[in-house]
Amino acid sequence: MQCMVRGTKRATRWRTVPIGSRDQRTLLEYAVQHAKGPRDGALFLAWQNIRRDLREACKRVGIESCSPNDLRRTCLSWLRASGVAPHLLAPVAGHADSGMVERVYGRLQPSELAALIAEQLLPGARIARAAD
Repeated sequence: MQCMVRGTKRATRWRTVPIGSRDQRTLLEYAVQHAKGPRDGALFLAWQNIRRDLREACKRVGIESCSPNDLRRTCLSWLRASGVAPHLLAPVAGHADSGMVERVYGRLQPSELAALIAEQLLPGARIARAAD
């Protein structure tokens, strides 16, 4: 399963993103079922004021306000902490190479790094991830 993502900054940002996890499939299936996009195949209408709408949504559910970039960074960070290599995350993010992922989005907390190293050294081993 995959999904076409329209980038806005440059042509290379248009990309096909693989939908590999159960959570991704669940979210995409929900969007396909409930989205009210235009008839051109897009799932969603143009988002006129994403920052305002995210701020209001966060306020409604009682969490700290976030930006679209916060959501992007969180998604990439979670994938990286799960063990996805930076060179695989770069095309998902629309980057030409893994440099930006490695410098910004893919920096791991010490406990996440320790868990990934342990997994590489002893496949199947799990170590507790202490709070950083």
